Amino acid sequence: MDTCCHSSLSATLLEGFPESLPPKFLVEHLDQLLVVDLRCSQLYSLGHIRGSYSLPLKKKKLLNSEVADSYVHKWLRKLSKFVDEERLKKNCVFHVVLYDHSSTETTKWNPIWKLFNRCHQLRLFDGSIFVLNGGFSLFSHLYPKDVVGCRVIEGSEKTAALVPLFRCNMFQDSAPCKIFSFVFLGNERNASDRDTLESLQITHILIVGEELVAHFPGVYEYKQLMIRDLETQELHPFLEEAIDFIERAKYSGKVLVHCYAGVSRSAAIVLAYLIYLGNTFEESWKFLVSRKKDIQPLGNFIRQLQQYEEQCKSLQLFDSCV
Repeated sequence: MDTCCHSSLSATLLEGFPESLPPKFLVEHLDQLLVVDLRCSQLYSLGHIRGSYSLPLKKKKLLNSEVADSYVHKWLRKLSKFVDEERLKKNCVFHVVLYDHSSTETTKWNPIWKLFNRCHQLRLFDGSIFVLNGGFSLFSHLYPKDVVGCRVIEGSEKTAALVPLFRCNMFQDSAPCKIFSFVFLGNERNASDRDTLESLQITHILIVGEELVAHFPGVYEYKQLMIRDLETQELHPFLEEAIDFIERAKYSGKVLVHCYAGVSRSAAIVLAYLIYLGNTFEESWKFLVSRKKDIQPLGNFIRQLQQYEEQCKSLQLFDSCV
């Protein structure tokens, strides 16, 4: 078999990427890689990387120890078929790149790591397998011309927030999720629904997103955090004012914390608040997932929250010694 693609990529360029590939590399070698979209078919149809295959990954099954093994085997058989088809078409070995909404390196907080590790263990095809660093979220922001089915929304002259169409249609029908008696986690549609806000007795609204607006100024007390849903976004500069706002709302009313979809940026802020209350990151994660199962903060947000946990521990230790 002619392994021109395999030799040209693996021998030189791929050696520096043991687990994840940067978006720039993917763009430069897109025609030599088999790119697989792990998101649901609806998200794929609304926006995906050019030339990628849709092979949805059901994360609940992957995290269920009783069915995970059989599910992984079925999924990998489907992947092998895609690889074999490409090999026959172009007569070369293809390396596989997996991505979901915000794939980063294969940490235990991302279900992809189980699939990634199993792929390496089984070695079902000749090429290597990687995770796209930053996932669809980062890639679509950096290379919109290589994405099918996205549109750009201008937030200001300085910043342009790329909002894939899937975010406009998915997640938006859900009601605000009650985290505590005084904290609700929701999305943009919730924040614009006056009847819902009144029924929940909301008094404060924490907007987590630079592209969003206050719908009822003067009616509710607002705080806006200029946070973008990107792997390059820093959370730390915003955490103190976010927590102060939630704490203030606790004593005078109820607060809705929301971003656009209610699953990434706003979830990260609520996780930070839970850590602030004295919980570990893992305890905070489990608690929030028990309340809202569809949260999916970016991998970079998760890493920063783990760092925030260490900072909180250091402060608590210092206070106890004073």
